[in-house]
Amino acid sequence: KVYIVVDGLDEYPEDERVILLKRLTTIPPTVSLLLTSRSHINLDMLPPHLKTLMIRASDEDIRKFLEQRIQDSSRLSFLRQYRRRNVSTRALAGQIRSEVYFRGRFLLAKLHIESLATKSNIKALREALQKVPADLKQTYDDAMARINEQNEDDRKIALEALAWVATAKRLLTVAELREALAVEPGAKSLDPDNFTDIGIILTVCAGLVI
Repeated sequence: KVYIVVDGLDEYPEDERVILLKRLTTIPPTVSLLLTSRSHINLDMLPPHLKTLMIRASDEDIRKFLEQRIQDSSRLSFLRQYRRRNVSTRALAGQIRSEVYFRGRFLLAKLHIESLATKSNIKALREALQKVPADLKQTYDDAMARINEQNEDDRKIALEALAWVATAKRLLTVAELREALAVEPGAKSLDPDNFTDIGIILTVCAGLVI
């Protein structure tokens, strides 16, 4: 039995994607084919017998994630101070949810809330809410900009972590990523004091590593 898996079809160049899809339509029925893609691309040329399954994060999952992230963020903790000034905490939290909330786009919502969690006061947060990007590319660009604006040590950790995650031939475990970042050029052994806490790694990566 032969299986072919094409992951992230939407990330393939559009002109070459058409050629690839035409080739895939010629494979014999004895071959099992799995394609994954975001929903915006045209798949009309695929054989009609292929089954399509729409997988998306539930609205409730995204809502719960955003609410929990607001509660857990040390930077967004100032929202709780609103109560002392008789200002509704729910109002601003609700505004965050409404601006960040994208139906079925869990990653986009996560990247947006990570960006907002870097703000240190109400004014900065409100200004950021007015500039929430609507597409994934701009959101990624914003995340990379935040990474590059960090101090040199944090920036170095983030870029090295992204390089390891992006070029690894399989998913890395937490232990493997920490070990990879601990490697020092020229060193004959790993220094146990050179392992970075995973919480720090996730923080400096601005939501791009989960």
